[in-house]
Amino acid sequence: MRKFFKWLGIIIGSVILIFAAVILFLYISTNNRIEEKYTININKLNIPEDSVSIEQGRHRALLCQGCHGDDLAGKVVFSSPAICEIIAPNLTPGNGGVGKKYTNEDWVRAIYHGVKKNGNAVLIMPSEDFHNFSKEDLFTVVSFLKTLPPVDNETKPCRLTFFAKVLVSLGAFGNVLNAETIEHTNNFSESVHIDSNTKFGKYIVNISGCRHCHGKQLNGGKVPNPDSPPGANITPGGNLEKWSESDFITTIRTGKTPEGKLLNPVFMPWRDFSKMSDTEISAIYKYLKYLPKLKKFDA
Repeated sequence: MRKFFKWLGIIIGSVILIFAAVILFLYISTNNRIEEKYTININKLNIPEDSVSIEQGRHRALLCQGCHGDDLAGKVVFSSPAICEIIAPNLTPGNGGVGKKYTNEDWVRAIYHGVKKNGNAVLIMPSEDFHNFSKEDLFTVVSFLKTLPPVDNETKPCRLTFFAKVLVSLGAFGNVLNAETIEHTNNFSESVHIDSNTKFGKYIVNISGCRHCHGKQLNGGKVPNPDSPPGANITPGGNLEKWSESDFITTIRTGKTPEGKLLNPVFMPWRDFSKMSDTEISAIYKYLKYLPKLKKFDA
């Protein structure tokens, strides 16, 4: 019996040791990924500085406000002592901001490639979506960011706990380092004609992060934010089939669906999307109605 307990202890100890080694490996793996340096070579860019381009960039930069705040001076995006603190940095040229340090090329690296000025990947930066920006939209966003008034806000770096880094390695939060999956070329796409058609609607959907919450096929899915409910099915297989274009526009403008459901702006950024033009929202509706009728994604 003594020998049995001795071997049982050895086996349990070995299992604990192997488990600890795996956890440590996952933690170190995430650290290495965060600290990896990317070299993105970009030739000197000629960014437009005319008022029309700046206003166009201001409109597209509405996509930035959800994380960086209405004044783009940075804010806490997510905070949990046990998991992490995700803080979007100050983009203005004020104290604590990156605006006075970034060149045209630095802005493009960060937005289009998900890579900071120091070569590290930007954490929780949706560059996978912004990689769909047309050359015109990308450059006008940069032109607008360069005109931001200075706001003093010393934002802290993002913080991931040991536990969070293990979860990142396991893919629990989805793609948190977009720089890892982007093709780092500068083959900027041509502009998409602004019209209330399906092609333009697809473009707006692709740059707006809809697929992060609603799934690759937009029929719903698990959301990376652990506090968020599952993303809804926004193909004609969901409630959209019963909605008119007017219903859809009203939902985006007010955050209230035809069924009377109030959309939580923390998880569905309808307040940001409500600032889109009627043409853009109409185009999104037409694109979504054009999609195949898919069943709700079942994880």
